[in-house]
Amino acid sequence: MSLPISPRLPLLIALALAAVGLSTVLQQAGADEKSLAFDDSLAVARHARNIFNRRCFGCHGQNGVARKNIFVLDRNRLISSKVVIPGDANSLLIEMVESNAMPLGGPPLPEEEKVALRRWILDGAPEWDPPADKSRTNPLPGIEIPFLVPGLSELNIIALIQRDLMKADERDRSYLRYFSIAHLYNAGATQEEMESHTVALAKLINSLSWHPEITRPAPIDPSGTLFRIDLRDYNWTAATWDRLLAAYPYGLRARDARVVTFLSGADLPYIRADWFVANASMPPLYHDLLGLPETIGQLERMLGVDTFRNLREEKNVARAGVRNSGVSHNNRVLERHVSPYGAYWKSYDFKSNLGNQNIFDILPGLKTGDSFSGM
Repeated sequence: MSLPISPRLPLLIALALAAVGLSTVLQQAGADEKSLAFDDSLAVARHARNIFNRRCFGCHGQNGVARKNIFVLDRNRLISSKVVIPGDANSLLIEMVESNAMPLGGPPLPEEEKVALRRWILDGAPEWDPPADKSRTNPLPGIEIPFLVPGLSELNIIALIQRDLMKADERDRSYLRYFSIAHLYNAGATQEEMESHTVALAKLINSLSWHPEITRPAPIDPSGTLFRIDLRDYNWTAATWDRLLAAYPYGLRARDARVVTFLSGADLPYIRADWFVANASMPPLYHDLLGLPETIGQLERMLGVDTFRNLREEKNVARAGVRNSGVSHNNRVLERHVSPYGAYWKSYDFKSNLGNQNIFDILPGLKTGDSFSGM
């Protein structure tokens, strides 16, 4: 005789299996931080190697040629030749770089790169290609995380983001997202170019925010190629990020990113910053991310601005106009209205400069000239 099966039993079994799967992922994500591919010393060492590769390798190692027999990508040679003395601030390499004697014939290294090389030496010049340690737990089972040779690979980017998420408070993780310019760094972008992309990212993301405070994306790696944002700092939601992903053309879901996906709650928690700047600065993404309405009237109501009242009362508005603006072909009038969100700018471009299109005839208080201001 078979025993009756409780209708709740399948549900309990399903919950138990789900709990086992969740436990497995949590065990992977909770691996000791020392087991991650990018502990601090390794990140510092690989950052130093990247600087050597970008700034020094052309004269010291490329094609087997090395001035003064200094091969910058061979750590052991640097140490055996006394160019680098681990832990010694008087190492020849520090002296040559900080005095701008090197790179020979080229621009001096940016200050942050000098600091990075000094830190690497003072930290004991740790290896950037350490031997594999089989005793360490791999947070991505079955996947061998490659070393940088040189640059930041996709797997290394994932490892950096995973490490950052694990450091964050559990309640904050679902709000954290990331922007990357690692591909530009790997392609040999100059420090100035990297900084311009960083500034552009900070400026645009704050321009796409309804939050009253400015918040800069935070770098999470020594090279300054990965940046963290908290969606709440910009009054964004997970749906806002999903709108970005819907337009993002590079959104491959890497198998190795499953822990990152679990921790963040996002299928893809990072995107390229240069793509974001190029595409989110114009419609339709610009409008969608800000949630802008379709008409000016709706926008002004949304902003709490009554332009007609401001002009009628000659209060909370400044107005200026030009005959030749360099933007439009004819007369142009600009208005700046006070708004709870800062300033609301409104532009009027005219079809011609004649008759009822002449701003000096139709607007009161104007004098003939190239520009005017009033109210």
